[in-house]
Amino acid sequence: MAKLGAFFNVNKDLTVGLFNTFFGKPKENAGAIVNPEAKAVALVNLNVNYKLPISLPLELNVNFQNLLNSDYNYTEFGRNWVNSLPLQPGMAVYGGIAIQL
Repeated sequence: MAKLGAFFNVNKDLTVGLFNTFFGKPKENAGAIVNPEAKAVALVNLNVNYKLPISLPLELNVNFQNLLNSDYNYTEFGRNWVNSLPLQPGMAVYGGIAIQL
């Protein structure tokens, strides 16, 4: 596994982070071939934080995971019943609001 990224302070209220995580091809097992073969994958994530310009200390956060919508499976090591299991359905977007006390 290798991870490379950059984090930018666009201004005092906005920060943006872009990261690429590479997972190499996992080892195979002797399970039945049911799902697609486990292979190497690069996952790109984007994180945006914005401090609202209001009197309350509120910050918005949006996180895009698997930005390129890559399908990926991983070898099922626990029981060896099947060759691989899906790890994530594709791109996901998460949001949040933080209040600093």
